[in-house]
Amino acid sequence: MKNPIKTYEQLLAENAELKRRLAACEEQAAAVNLIDTEDGAIRPFDVPDWVEKMKARRAGKRKTALWNAGSLLSSDGETTGAIAAFEDITERKRAEDELKKSQKKINDLIKHSPTPIYEIDLQHNRLISVNDAMCRYLGYEREEILKMNPGDFLEPESKKVFLERISNFKAGNRIDDSVEYRVKARDGRIYDAELIFAANHEAGRPTEAMIIAHDITERKSLEKRLKWDREQLMNFIDSTPSLIYARDLEGKLLMLNQTLADFYKLPKEKALGTTFYDFFSQAEADSLTAENNKVIETGLPHQFDELVTHDGVQKTFIANKFPLRDSEGGIYGVGAVITDVTELNLGKEALIQSEERFYKAFHANPNPMSIATLEDGVFMDVNDSYTHSIGYRREEMIGRSVLELGLWDDPEDRAKIIRRLKAGKKVKNCKSRLRTKQKQLRVVMLSMEQISLNGEKCVVTMYLDITELEQAETALRQSEERFNKAFMASPNPMSISTLKEGIYLDVNDSYLKTAGYTCREEMIGRSSRELNLWDDPETRDRILGMLRSGEKVKNIEVKCRTRQGELKTVLLSMEPINISGRDCIVTILVDITQLRRIEKEVARLDRLNLVGEMAASIGHEIRNPMTTIRGFLQMVKEREDVERYQEYYDLMIEELDRANSIISDYLSMAKDKTLELKPTYLNPIVKAIYPIMLADANLKDLQVRLDLGCPPQLKLDEKEIRQMLLNLARNGMEAMEPGGVLTLRTKTVKGKAVLEVEDQGKGIPPELMDKLGTPFQTTKENGTGLGLAVCYSIAHRHNATIGVDTGPGGTKFRVRFNAVEK
Repeated sequence: MKNPIKTYEQLLAENAELKRRLAACEEQAAAVNLIDTEDGAIRPFDVPDWVEKMKARRAGKRKTALWNAGSLLSSDGETTGAIAAFEDITERKRAEDELKKSQKKINDLIKHSPTPIYEIDLQHNRLISVNDAMCRYLGYEREEILKMNPGDFLEPESKKVFLERISNFKAGNRIDDSVEYRVKARDGRIYDAELIFAANHEAGRPTEAMIIAHDITERKSLEKRLKWDREQLMNFIDSTPSLIYARDLEGKLLMLNQTLADFYKLPKEKALGTTFYDFFSQAEADSLTAENNKVIETGLPHQFDELVTHDGVQKTFIANKFPLRDSEGGIYGVGAVITDVTELNLGKEALIQSEERFYKAFHANPNPMSIATLEDGVFMDVNDSYTHSIGYRREEMIGRSVLELGLWDDPEDRAKIIRRLKAGKKVKNCKSRLRTKQKQLRVVMLSMEQISLNGEKCVVTMYLDITELEQAETALRQSEERFNKAFMASPNPMSISTLKEGIYLDVNDSYLKTAGYTCREEMIGRSSRELNLWDDPETRDRILGMLRSGEKVKNIEVKCRTRQGELKTVLLSMEPINISGRDCIVTILVDITQLRRIEKEVARLDRLNLVGEMAASIGHEIRNPMTTIRGFLQMVKEREDVERYQEYYDLMIEELDRANSIISDYLSMAKDKTLELKPTYLNPIVKAIYPIMLADANLKDLQVRLDLGCPPQLKLDEKEIRQMLLNLARNGMEAMEPGGVLTLRTKTVKGKAVLEVEDQGKGIPPELMDKLGTPFQTTKENGTGLGLAVCYSIAHRHNATIGVDTGPGGTKFRVRFNAVEK
């Protein structure tokens, strides 16, 4: 059965809770309805106040409400209906919407603001938002900044202050709204910033903080610059020798520089507030005060001549005083810049005396001096030396220009000097040419100095006549040029070196060639000892001793070494000279190396010729009896009764054959021996005797190597060349130990045919080198010393020379043929 809907009064009587709720709804002007659970019909209760309000708000307007509903139960617990309460929140909703719109506008404003802004969650100490300007300011992306902790983008010291400030803020302590910090951007740049705090509070405690960053880097820089400029200005004011001050209308010091503080003998801070009466007499102070009052009254700057007593000495000053005005133009004091001219006044008298001394020195100077205008060169004054040097009288020159008198040989020279003076450059010891009244040309060393006389630019000119010196220098230079040409062109080696150290100052081409050098720079600046030119350095010391004792050093035979180590024999002459105050020596050499070599060769050939002539004269006379004796010995040897003496007969025959061989060698050295010269080459001759030398080498366990070039054709006696080659080759074999190699070589050097025989022996002792080719000089136990002599004789007959290179590694005989047959 359908539960009946109860009346309003019945419900209130049965349910106290419902009564309380309805009372609350009435306070909120809400609508209360009963809903039938059977048919769902809604029946409003009689709440007159709310109903009247709803009637007034109808007319189709849209409303926003909060709906709260609950069940209505019977006494036995069954649901009999429902009760619903509606709260009108239209105005509140409108206010919330307006608040959201306002908050969105604020957020958009913050996001797009050109000022860097960020928010901090104070409870969790983290960043919760950051605007675009802050991202650009720091150079990070927004996501990167939000991962940071507050203060991570600050310098360490600034970060410490920032975090302490946050802690104090969260603790409820009062902090400054704006503090300066040092911000570090991503790229390392440092900014000065002023951070302003704005906080949100809940339950009286700050929960969030919005921080606005103002970049004050440029402002800080300007402040530092302004501070620096002020300090520099004060430094300038303090360092100036003038006395500077600012006084108020009562004459009290507002500011003074260090110069004035030193003048008052007080520290600057103690001098502030003092007046003239604290330092000067009553009369002086009154006078100075009157000057300041005049500036204040007129409002114009004035210059005053001041006379005061300081430390018992009367001082003279020039004071430039001017009014000090505030921003509105009102006069609040007097400023002054004061110059001490006491010494200047004293200097005027000194200047007069100085000018008198100048003119006395000017006219008494032994060097020619003049004063002329800078532009036109018009003479204003000249001294006696100038008139004597030029040949004009003083009255002929004063008032006339140098160009009018024709004193300059080349007027352009003066124009160049004047331009140099006008450019502020000095003109000192400038060589010029002047002409006298008689048109004589004089060479002078001229100096000019720009001065001012009575406001007109002038020049003081002084010169030294060096005409005779110039002529002497020209003659000396010409002499030196002649000497240098003779020195360089001389076919004899010549050098100039210091006497003490032997350092070369100059060498000619012949000296370079003799010493084995290719350019002068390799020798100049180095000593003969350093270059190792003396075979015996003590020889130089001995020769220098002769020079110092006054003895002549001329054509002394000495030995010197070339750069390549070749030993040369020279005739040395030395002469001491002085160059620029330095003791030096001129050395002249005559290379006689070839002469001495020719002399030795001639001596050797003379000995060979002597032996040849002896051989030619007695060779045949000795051979005939020897042949007879040898024949009879052979006959007697065949007899049976002398059979037991066979050994003696063989020995005598062997010795006769040996003597015959020596005589044959003698005959081969005969000067008038007939030669059969035929055009031929060296290589076929070497190849022809190679088997003989190879057989000899095999017996001694030696090797023979051929190194044949392409020497030119020669006119040779083939038999004699074979004999010479065999003698040289066998000498080489006898000088070597088993295993050695003998090299036979032919080649062309500078168009000449060369034959070389090189062994690997121990070399020739130095003491025997000069005796090579001399008959009966030998190092062999059974040698006669004629083999090499025969070689020299053969070479001479073929217009050839024999050279020898020897050392511990072996000996090389070199036969150079000078005659070439095309």
